Amino acid sequence: MLKKGRKRMRDAASEEKYVLHPLVKEGVVERRAYQEAIVAKALEGNTLVILPTGLGKTIIAALVIAHRLSMFKNGVGVVLAPTRPLVSQHAETLRGVLNLPDRYIRVCTGDVTPSERETMWKGKGVVVATPQVVENDVISGRADPSKWVVMVFDEAHRAVGRYPYVFIAEEYMRRTANPLILALTASPGSQKEKVLEICKNLHIVNVEVRSERSPDVTPYIKGIRMEWVNVNLPMEVKGVREVLEEAIQKHLNVLREAGYVQRRKKWRRKDLLEVQERLLRMEEKGEKEYECMSSVAAAIRLSYAHEILETQGIRALKKYFDSLEEKLRMRGGRGLKALLEDPLICTIREKIAEMVERQATHPKINTLIDVLKKQLKAKPLSRVIVFTQFRSTVEEILDALKQHDVNAERFVGQSSRGGDPGLTQKMQKEIIDRFRRGEVNVLIATSVAEEGLDVSECDLVVFYDIAPSAI
Repeated sequence: MLKKGRKRMRDAASEEKYVLHPLVKEGVVERRAYQEAIVAKALEGNTLVILPTGLGKTIIAALVIAHRLSMFKNGVGVVLAPTRPLVSQHAETLRGVLNLPDRYIRVCTGDVTPSERETMWKGKGVVVATPQVVENDVISGRADPSKWVVMVFDEAHRAVGRYPYVFIAEEYMRRTANPLILALTASPGSQKEKVLEICKNLHIVNVEVRSERSPDVTPYIKGIRMEWVNVNLPMEVKGVREVLEEAIQKHLNVLREAGYVQRRKKWRRKDLLEVQERLLRMEEKGEKEYECMSSVAAAIRLSYAHEILETQGIRALKKYFDSLEEKLRMRGGRGLKALLEDPLICTIREKIAEMVERQATHPKINTLIDVLKKQLKAKPLSRVIVFTQFRSTVEEILDALKQHDVNAERFVGQSSRGGDPGLTQKMQKEIIDRFRRGEVNVLIATSVAEEGLDVSECDLVVFYDIAPSAI
């Protein structure tokens, strides 16, 4: 039955530009070879789809849902996404693609009362939900996974540890007669162990991987121009960096004399973390080992400071050292006290305090302003995202852009950090909606925006510093 249904679709659509299916709106979904191949594979068994941002993971989910709802007339398709803005985004996309009344595509988040959710789970169609709500509803008995004919796990790289995805997948597979899981991610992680854990937790049997260079994907890729802009550090910042490197080297010498590190021109923080792990695993520790543990902890902190100085500037570095000072005040610690009392670190802190006082900035900010003003002059309705790792930098960039009349907003996570209030999911959704409507030209975002925005919708994406994720 399943194979015949897929064959009919392929035969009918063989000469068509758009996907033809009773539950897919006509003239809406362009046929793409890689999407059709992935959908066909996904219908055979639980599948993890690894696909770059902007290549239509939600469209693939919609097509799989359409097939399953055609097979099981009174079934429910469930789509899970980690945040409310993503839930709303997926629901909007599904309403635009699936040939179902809007009332059959329902949003289920913490904003919906338990009694309303219980009624919602008894209906047919599609439920788009946050995982915490689904976990609670399954445990309480409001939701019955045996009625679900397909489950879509968006941002599937989260399916590790005790994240709700793991429990929900287990219950679904245990209680459903004909389960099917579709897991979607752009960034499963670089470590093989994590990918295997995701596959195990989501009961994956097929893995479909595509990149922009895959032969069946390249025909649909728009040309993307990538440009590196090199910015030279001012001499006084280089001077601070030299003192910082001297302080790091002092701690590396302790580790080298003890035989924990070899002489190298440059050490990565990853290497230092591995040394720290070795020391922590030692069952018997003497005075030398404790000295080395203190030195490796200091070297790790200082390597982080080094990265902040180069990529964010002296304001961010000052905030970092201030946060260490606050941590010492709140929790104590001989190692941290020794680090902050180190004459080299005292010299650095005095210098950067003086630079902040006279409002010195990282030259990248001025370069960024020039880039954005050029873009907005050429295309006033441009949509731009600027990614940075640190909230303090978000604020610094935002302040600078407002001084140049650039219509910008910050986009950060929910948690409050160091007195900086986060954004609730409702606030995040409002900002995304304003950005899409063109009421805001520029978003200054931390990595939280990876799971709330389609980067392919933007005219320009700027990586202000190192981008550690797949975006």
